[in-house]
Amino acid sequence: MFAKGLSWALRYDGTATPSDAALQTRALEHGLKRVAALEAGRTPWVNRKGKLVRGYFPRLTGRCNPSASSSRPGTIPRSRRGSDVVLHGSSKPVGMSELRFMSRFDEDGEALRRT
Repeated sequence: MFAKGLSWALRYDGTATPSDAALQTRALEHGLKRVAALEAGRTPWVNRKGKLVRGYFPRLTGRCNPSASSSRPGTIPRSRRGSDVVLHGSSKPVGMSELRFMSRFDEDGEALRRT
């Protein structure tokens, strides 16, 4: 989802503002950190609490779309109580929209920096 968001931003937005460029850099860094964690056999984001960027693959399109989850402190792991899920996807390339959506739930980057 980080790669897709970055690809769409670079391909479909002509110029990037300084804040857009910062989101693009952050997406690249987080995507690379997740790949490194997966290669090392780690998935620190799976049981993490708080705001978290995730991805899902709808059967209809088979393309990765970003999603986000937010769980409150004290939530029982793997419980549906106290958790929110936000799904987002675009049928057309729309530039920075994917990265802007993900940035609202980007506490994951802090966790990846600590692992």
